[in-house]
Amino acid sequence: MNLKKDLSLISKKEIVFVVAMLLALCVLRMFTASMPLDRDEGGYAYVAAGLAQNLLPYQDSFEASQPFIYYIYKTAFNFSGVSATAVRNFTTGYLCFVILVLYMFVRVLWGPLAAGLTIFIYFMAQNNHLYQGFSSYPEVFTQLPLLLSAFFVADLEEKYARVNYFIAGFFMATAFYIKLSVAPVAVVPLLYIMLYGKNKIKNILWYLGGFVTVTLLVAAWCAKNGILNRYIETAFIYKTIFMATLIKTFSTVGMFKAGLSFLLNNLLAVISLGFLALNLEKNFKNKKAFLVVCFVASLYIGIAALKGIYPHYYVVLFPFLAAAAGWALDALFEFTKKKKGTMVGYIILAIVLLAQGAAYFKTYKPLNYLKNEALTMDIFYQTREIAADITQNKSAGQTLFVWPNEPEIYFYTGIKAPDRFISAEPYEYEKEALPRLAAHMYETPTDYFVVQKGTAGVFTAVLEQKYARVAETKDFVLYKKK
Repeated sequence: MNLKKDLSLISKKEIVFVVAMLLALCVLRMFTASMPLDRDEGGYAYVAAGLAQNLLPYQDSFEASQPFIYYIYKTAFNFSGVSATAVRNFTTGYLCFVILVLYMFVRVLWGPLAAGLTIFIYFMAQNNHLYQGFSSYPEVFTQLPLLLSAFFVADLEEKYARVNYFIAGFFMATAFYIKLSVAPVAVVPLLYIMLYGKNKIKNILWYLGGFVTVTLLVAAWCAKNGILNRYIETAFIYKTIFMATLIKTFSTVGMFKAGLSFLLNNLLAVISLGFLALNLEKNFKNKKAFLVVCFVASLYIGIAALKGIYPHYYVVLFPFLAAAAGWALDALFEFTKKKKGTMVGYIILAIVLLAQGAAYFKTYKPLNYLKNEALTMDIFYQTREIAADITQNKSAGQTLFVWPNEPEIYFYTGIKAPDRFISAEPYEYEKEALPRLAAHMYETPTDYFVVQKGTAGVFTAVLEQKYARVAETKDFVLYKKK
């Protein structure tokens, strides 16, 4: 395949369509720009804001995600200020690039019609609340590097194979250091090289070289800041223990139910993937089908390993499932065109797309959610309300403690947490830390204390003796030091 030749043939109609999809994305997500951060996003934002104040992740803040997500949020802040809206707007801009790369990727694989259908299906899949598609989770930000990795694997001009594989490995590692659960997909380019490539050993080494380069850069950054041990302990050891403990609370039956729900809500894309897999089974030399099918399968392995606990885990699948749907619809059009003519082909395609659109509106009810501005859980609207109350009344230098799990309040108020633990979970990892903190809070109480109702626990005596209730919501109480 010749990437330069393929992309040079883009027509004006294609450009108009892609621009229209980008505008539709921006307009739709404009209504979500005010959506509050949830507790995970609040943790990323808090750490990212701290980077500008020379506060280091893992050392100054115990947040167990991979480092690139913090720098993605920091980049959002660099563009338009330190705010939740900056994160939402940056995510929208980022998804515009995802659409552009997805279009080019599928166009190179299967042509312009498949590419246009792909980004249309992706638009509907990504922009939903059931799978937290309006969020700014790491899964959203893995989409672009994963697509770029697949792109450079697919663009197999032998003349540039080594460079392409190195770049593919580089972007694969970038996705890995955004979200660990994508790790299984890193094997796919290796399988691709072994099955279809020339100079197999050299090309495998070039791919691994790209991956190792990013890994060395991460290690060098940690070593330079003196946090390598903290990084390994927090982002790998603690994260593994925490996720293993969490997974135990979710049944395998629950995992299958979550998977089945995802299949039903994305039926067209899943059926299309099945047909693509059958096409691969009949013709194993179909490198394009192998790449898309294996990307989806391996990414799902990462989701299944976590038992599909949270809906946003599935977001990583959307670009590649949409690509399978684009291929299938294109194939349907060509088949109908050949049998019944072009007009009938377009009519059948229109019927399928209208059915998909109707299913989207019936399942996701986007207009209802946009109208009611209920794109996330009510609890996160409450934490923003509590934070606004503190911000309105605080004085310079005042302190705050939030219990148990809402670091977004620290971010909103701009007040540093009194401890490196910004949520309750790590106290299970370092059990002696919680009694020590409770004693410290009794001796040196913070100016403000936010607690979720029914969770005061070891802080009950502190709250009763040192604080007065000043505000509350359905789920939270704000206290101020007496």
